[in-house]
Amino acid sequence: MNKNGDSLYPNNSLKIHDVPESNATVPESKTIKTHATLPTSFDLRSYNSYNYVTPIIDQGSCGACYAFATIACAENAFNWVNNAYANNRKSFSQNFLKQCERTVSP
Repeated sequence: MNKNGDSLYPNNSLKIHDVPESNATVPESKTIKTHATLPTSFDLRSYNSYNYVTPIIDQGSCGACYAFATIACAENAFNWVNNAYANNRKSFSQNFLKQCERTVSP
């Protein structure tokens, strides 16, 4: 955790009553059967002796931890699937995700 991990943003917080109610239905979950054996551990920081994980980025007082977390997950998955590690790792734009949220109309 960095220096901003315990920061609160009361002026920017989404309150539960601000979220519109949804009429969406959730489909029944389906079980995927596989015969594959899962490993006892899995860590993209040392998978096959390579690190596919991008470094943690300090968001400062941006208030967009959701964007930083989402982009980090996408980066790491992309890097692993594309065998991009060390200096070949790709870094995506957190700002793009945050800026796009303001341009989309409900």
